[in-house]
Amino acid sequence: MRARGATVATEEDILNRLNSLLAAYDGVLSVSGNSKLLTLDRGGSGDTAAVVIQQGGAERWRLGQFGADAFALQRSPTGAAVDYTDVLSVSRSTGFATFAAGLSVGGFLGVGVAPSAALHVGGSGRIRNDFLANAVTSVVFHDSVGQLWRNDQIRYSAGGPIFHSSAGEAMRVTATGVGIGTSSPNAAAALDITSTARGFLPPRMTTAQRDAIGSPPNGLVLYNSSTNKLQVRAGGAWTDLH
Repeated sequence: MRARGATVATEEDILNRLNSLLAAYDGVLSVSGNSKLLTLDRGGSGDTAAVVIQQGGAERWRLGQFGADAFALQRSPTGAAVDYTDVLSVSRSTGFATFAAGLSVGGFLGVGVAPSAALHVGGSGRIRNDFLANAVTSVVFHDSVGQLWRNDQIRYSAGGPIFHSSAGEAMRVTATGVGIGTSSPNAAAALDITSTARGFLPPRMTTAQRDAIGSPPNGLVLYNSSTNKLQVRAGGAWTDLH
């Protein structure tokens, strides 16, 4: 039963509207021709506007906005719609991109510069790693097959950077000095070298090479290979220590 005053669409009207709708979709989704624009207009900040990719009816990927104002790429590891998690999230306010599970780059990665190395930070950029109190953060070196290379790494704790080699801790930098061969350098020393198997080897040079040093300061130490003497600069002159 038709309501009074209602307009009945003819078959021709319906076909014309369907043709117009199909033409509009064809203009948007066509891979040829002029520029195309697909608009997904959310009703509110809590709504979703996204493109979903499925396989055999199971969820795989979706791309868009999901309640928050950030733009996100999400995946469903189980194929269920309730298990989507962020892979990449881009803040609309700051433009910062966050990778939830890390970033793997097959070539070079440049930050603020066209890269010429595996990781290239340009300009006044720095590499920063925030860590919790009493925690340790590390830079670990691997070989070409991904194996840990001799346990070599640079660690940073609240006390300062720690350099490790295959034999263990090699050097530690604290607020008061540098320790080599010791994890607790003497606070009264700028450099504390500890070893029961090796000695300290100062620079070795001839008398002519020593005299070519420009404005040597008092306290400078070297081994003179011409006289076979350990020497120190004191009172503006070179003095033998033995």
